[in-house]
Amino acid sequence: MTTSPRPRPRSIMGLRSDRRGAAAVEFVLVAPLMVTLFFGLFAMVQLVRVRMVMSSTASSMANMVAAQIAVTSINLNDYCDGAKRIMRPYAASGLSMAIITYTMQSDRTVTVSWEYDKACPTSSSSWAASGTTLATSLLVAPGDSIVVVQASYIYPVSYGYAILGLPNTDMTLTQTAYARSRSTPVKGPS
Repeated sequence: MTTSPRPRPRSIMGLRSDRRGAAAVEFVLVAPLMVTLFFGLFAMVQLVRVRMVMSSTASSMANMVAAQIAVTSINLNDYCDGAKRIMRPYAASGLSMAIITYTMQSDRTVTVSWEYDKACPTSSSSWAASGTTLATSLLVAPGDSIVVVQASYIYPVSYGYAILGLPNTDMTLTQTAYARSRSTPVKGPS
């Protein structure tokens, strides 16, 4: 009866030169990092995209109001509906806007001509006073008027932020847009 030879145990030097399974080990080490980077990058790109759309929405609203001789609350409600459509495919429920028109008086003081925040609900009173300082630097001559739109959007945090370890709360993005009134000043809703 012949016995088959027993496999010889490999020496440590033999294991060092054996490359079988190296690719699997490398994949196990690199795959979690690559998946994290992918989802994190996706989440960051979405955030940048929302910011760009919100910027476009605020400037479009400012331009629409600045191009008018007079606006009514019905016009402003329609403009707000248009702004919500610009925000698509993102949820318009998180969008709020306030519109304030500043005018430079003959004594070179800047006053709030009118403000409106009923179409896209928000509270404009908190920033109306602080905007006067900025409007003073933008208005040149008495009778000049500027339309300021303050937009904010509540962006729901996606799964990508959780993977990156960022807080799992909604982010509030804000954007301010300015447009010089084409007919000085724009008459606001009564």
